[in-house]
Amino acid sequence: MVMKMSTTLDGAPRWRSIRFALGAGGSVFALLVIQGGLSFAALQMLGSDWPEAQLAMDMIGGLGQEIGRTYLPFAAGVVASLWIVAPLVSELSLARVVVRAVVASAIGAVFVAVVLVASRLGSLPEGGGLMS
Repeated sequence: MVMKMSTTLDGAPRWRSIRFALGAGGSVFALLVIQGGLSFAALQMLGSDWPEAQLAMDMIGGLGQEIGRTYLPFAAGVVASLWIVAPLVSELSLARVVVRAVVASAIGAVFVAVVLVASRLGSLPEGGGLMS
């Protein structure tokens, strides 16, 4: 069987698989942001010696860094995986869906690692190594 580049394994058009991938990636991103916000809120409720205004600003800044450096790249990796590497189709068994979820998580983790290394390399002093 010869497949065209514009179709998935079951013959569904690629645009349909990107909708599923975007939905899954958007859901992952939303859940990560909610989890991060709840974690920061829990830290504030537990109390701190910092003034409340300073603590709130640190939390907002920290959540912003988490969103840019980990949550967004992870969700982008999930979308790329479920769209290009292992598209979602309606006839998949539960075992294959779980395998695709694991693959999507692994690719999301690779995206995060690349972003973290790139941001670290971008902040190095001239002539500095990665471990300096």
